[in-house]
Amino acid sequence: MLKANIETTNICNAKCVMCPCKDMTRPKGIIKEALLKKILTELPDDVREVCLSLFGEPLMDNHIVLIMKTTKELLNPSAKLMFFTNGSLLGEWVNKSIYKYLDEIVISFQGYDKESYQKNTMLDFEISRIAIQDFLQVKPNTLKASVVMLNMGHTIEQKAKFKALFDPYGKIVPARNWDTFQTGVDGTKIQCGRPLSLNVLWDGRVVLCCRDYEATMVLGNLNDSTIAELWDDAKNVNLRNVFKMGRKPLDICKNCYPV
Repeated sequence: MLKANIETTNICNAKCVMCPCKDMTRPKGIIKEALLKKILTELPDDVREVCLSLFGEPLMDNHIVLIMKTTKELLNPSAKLMFFTNGSLLGEWVNKSIYKYLDEIVISFQGYDKESYQKNTMLDFEISRIAIQDFLQVKPNTLKASVVMLNMGHTIEQKAKFKALFDPYGKIVPARNWDTFQTGVDGTKIQCGRPLSLNVLWDGRVVLCCRDYEATMVLGNLNDSTIAELWDDAKNVNLRNVFKMGRKPLDICKNCYPV
C-alpha cells in the first residue's frame, strides 16, 4: 500500500459541471475524529502518501485544521500529506495551518474568466481568485502547490488567460469523463493502479477505487475491522492481483477511464 485516500467529507460548496459530487446520492457527512485516529494508527509503515480528500471539499469541515494536525502527528514522518480543494474557502483561518502541515495542495479552478468559472462551478470568481492568489503569494517554498483547469476544448487564448491568473502555478490537464474507459488504439488493456491504494469514505467504508463516488464496490468497513484485516482478506488480495495483471474484471471498471 503506497497511498491512502481518506475522505474527510463528501460535502461540497461547488457544483462543477464535470464532477459527479453534485449528483451523489449516498449520505453526506464528515469523518469522526475517533475514526480518523483509528485509520491513521493502523496505516502500515510503507504508506508514502495520504490524501485528505476524495469527493467533497475538505475546507467545508470546520475541523480540517485539527484533522491536518492529527494526521501529521500520527503519520510516518517520511509520508507526504496532501489534499485537493477548489480554493474558494482558503483564508487566514486555515492558510497558516495548511502552510504548516501540508506537503502538497492541488487547487481546482475551472475557468479562465468570470463567466466561464461561474458557469462551470457556480462559485464566485473574484472571491475564489483572490483567495487563491493571496494563498500562493505567501506560501512557503516547502509546500508544493498547483492550480489546475481541465482542458475541455479550450482555445490557446483561453488557456493563456488561465495561466496568467496563477502563473507559475497554473496547469492545464486533460479532461477525463467519469464514464469512459481508456484503452490503447489497438484495444490493449491499460493497467489501473487505483485499487492498489486504500480508499476510505467519511463513514469508514472502504471502496475499490477513488472514482467510485456512489460506493458501489465496498470492500469492508473500518468501523468493524482493522486495515490489516481488510487489506489481507483473501478476496481483496485476489482482486488486487487481478488489477496488477492489467485486467478489468468488474462491471464498474468497464466504464472507467483510469489515469
